[in-house]
Amino acid sequence: MVNLIEAQKPLLTGMMRLAGLRPIDVELEPGTTMHVWAPKHHAGKKGTTISPHDASAAAAAAGEDAAATKKPSGGRRGSRRRKGPEAKPNVVLIHGFAAEGNVTFQFNFGVLVSRYNVYIPDLLFFGKSSTTDSADRSPEFQARCVAAALARLGVARCDVVGFSYGGMVAFKLAEARPDLVRSLAVSGSVVAMTDAVNRETMERLGAGSSAELLMPETLQGLKALFSVSMYRKMWFPDRMYKDYLKAMFTNRKERLELLQGLLDSNMDAKIPAFQQKIMLIWGEEDKLFDIELAKKMKEQLGENCYLQGIPKAGHLLHLERPCAYNRQLGREEDNYLQAKQRQSGWPVNVGLNAMSFGVYSLGAGGCDDSSTGPPCTGWVEIMVPVFSRAAWRCSWGMVQNDLVHVWGLNHKLGYCTQGANRYLRQERRALASLHGVHVADELYV
Repeated sequence: MVNLIEAQKPLLTGMMRLAGLRPIDVELEPGTTMHVWAPKHHAGKKGTTISPHDASAAAAAAGEDAAATKKPSGGRRGSRRRKGPEAKPNVVLIHGFAAEGNVTFQFNFGVLVSRYNVYIPDLLFFGKSSTTDSADRSPEFQARCVAAALARLGVARCDVVGFSYGGMVAFKLAEARPDLVRSLAVSGSVVAMTDAVNRETMERLGAGSSAELLMPETLQGLKALFSVSMYRKMWFPDRMYKDYLKAMFTNRKERLELLQGLLDSNMDAKIPAFQQKIMLIWGEEDKLFDIELAKKMKEQLGENCYLQGIPKAGHLLHLERPCAYNRQLGREEDNYLQAKQRQSGWPVNVGLNAMSFGVYSLGAGGCDDSSTGPPCTGWVEIMVPVFSRAAWRCSWGMVQNDLVHVWGLNHKLGYCTQGANRYLRQERRALASLHGVHVADELYV
């Protein structure tokens, strides 16, 4: 009988190929292979295998890409539409414990590929990734393998998105390789699964152990796992649950060892001092790791950490509310996680339902003050006049999606323009000769 879950995989594979991703088997060392969905410039149409001796070539390619990003653009429009993989930052999506990478992020990768080089690895013993030599089952080992795979692919710098177990691996990766990880976006996870956190979670959920909860062997066990993972109660036929058990819970012995390694490696865990910006994107109805745990973790991580809750979403928020999750990935990573990397000259002080502009003072090094008055008139690039606040919001939406440039007047009758600092240095120098110039950046609106 056909497994319904397996039968859907060719469709998902086709969607990922249409998005420009290709499956690659990266040989980390003899006996250890990590399966990665990566941008198609890494592979031919049918995919490929990258061996350890290919690392030097990949590193050279990464160096060429980095050098290419420093080339000056030929004009305003050209700077907005840079071509080639070197024009995009890299993002790595790390999956959780109940599914492999492409299944976990099936509703998320599509909105990221236009702005990022997307990499989706399968952690060892998930999907097609495996090892025969190493007995290490710790999240640190998984992080080292992800770093090695990215090195083989020539990735020198990246943003990392981690979910649940993948979030713990992401934290280990960021701690060990601050030179590699630029920023973190984590949901439904903890920095370290200590005995105290594990015990409190199991008692609250009424589960005997993490293995009993996360590695179900029966239909009832899988139903219980989905019940505590989702805010909405969804009905699936028993046939679907049975097929999911067969398709997704493979390598049981090794995965049970991963769970044990998760606890053993964190007996005396302490919160490290991360150098990266960290965004916690949380389902407000998460039953596994509740929002209060996220708030406590935010305080422990310090001022470099931000927390954004998503209402009416549980642990599987990226599947339950993918649009809200994707918006946070785009908005929050642009606003918070990459603000310093972009070296913005004006402060970010825009809420979800408000507009704000920095005031560029003559002779100053940036926008020192802020003007909270919304624009009242203006023009988009195609010279369509915009007069109402509602219409401006529509224009900002077009700008945020990289469709048009805008400029206009605000209530304080200052000139305003938009554009990222790194793209419009020449225009800002020209504007500096004017008094009361207002700069509105579409990345922060």
